[in-house]
Amino acid sequence: WGWQLTQIPQTLLGTALGIVVFPTLASLSESGKADAKQTTLNGILKFMLIATIPAMVGLILIGQPLISLLEGGAFDSSATDLVYASLRAFALSIVVMSILEIMARSFYADKDTLTPLWAALVGAVVNFLLAIYLSGFQLQIDWLALRFSLSPHPNPFINLGVAGLGLALSIGILFEISVLILILRRRWQWSVWNELGSTFIRVVLASALMGAVVWLVNLGWASAGLANQGRLMTLVQISLLGGAGVLSYVLWSWILRIREIFDFIRMLLQHQREGLKNVN
Repeated sequence: WGWQLTQIPQTLLGTALGIVVFPTLASLSESGKADAKQTTLNGILKFMLIATIPAMVGLILIGQPLISLLEGGAFDSSATDLVYASLRAFALSIVVMSILEIMARSFYADKDTLTPLWAALVGAVVNFLLAIYLSGFQLQIDWLALRFSLSPHPNPFINLGVAGLGLALSIGILFEISVLILILRRRWQWSVWNELGSTFIRVVLASALMGAVVWLVNLGWASAGLANQGRLMTLVQISLLGGAGVLSYVLWSWILRIREIFDFIRMLLQHQREGLKNVN
């Protein structure tokens, strides 16, 4: 459940945009337009940061009411808490997997499929080792057989349970994209931090401030005794929190001068106007 909920924004953003941008990157790579290729990559990664970081924060904050709405009373409180713990651990994957969709296709555009493969294998090893360490999964070996067991206090292991599996996956993918970025930085002479650093810092700050607003609204909702009052009220709660999050994020983006979000809004409005003209 936790994984499936994080896949909604990741698929809508990362997978969809990765598919859309790949032909452009491949065409620019084939024609040798290195500067245009870097400009395209920088633009799509900036948008990915602008879209996925607040999506990650928002999903964490509205995760519990969202789970209770979707499961339709099939979960008790302990099951909901377990899914929510998993959701929080998987939330980072919204950002890193979306970026991975772009980074891998940047290599494919250069007709290099082996480098993403080796990076994925290294990331899988990191994921596997961290999954053992973070989930409390112990490997025991005796003379007769290889035996696996779960221990409640597997010293010196950290026991995060199922949440440890989600966190391990997210960190493994983060390691994978870090490897790809370092290689592409050398191959393309790409000043990644100079291009994306300012946007990243401002988006993180705007997302944190948005998160504070959503948290306060949710606190007020709970203080008014409106929490856990049925599916209709939960739907209203999610809509209220989502609306507050979007409006506050746009406001903080304007204050922090994250101009790319407004460029995207103008592009959407322009496409809408063109669509209406075509209909008429």
